[in-house]
Amino acid sequence: MDLLNDLATASRVIKETTDGTSDFKITNSVQSDPPSPNARDRVSDRLSPEDIQALVAAFANGATKAQLIERFGISRSSVKRILRQHRRAG
Repeated sequence: MDLLNDLATASRVIKETTDGTSDFKITNSVQSDPPSPNARDRVSDRLSPEDIQALVAAFANGATKAQLIERFGISRSSVKRILRQHRRAG
């Protein structure tokens, strides 16, 4: 019975909202966690040019991508992107 009451209330709110008789606004209740204060989106914000050169050199000297991920604290896709960019640049 509670479910029917909830549905009736929701239906009434939707009707009032769509016909302009209510100031009630339906908002998206799903919220994502805010980024942490130390979160940085770009690898270039987390790695210096010297770090990137060290990553490329370590790979050239036989380090695996898994080792680079752990050492530099970046994702596999970031490691692959850096290596690809430096391979293109020559």
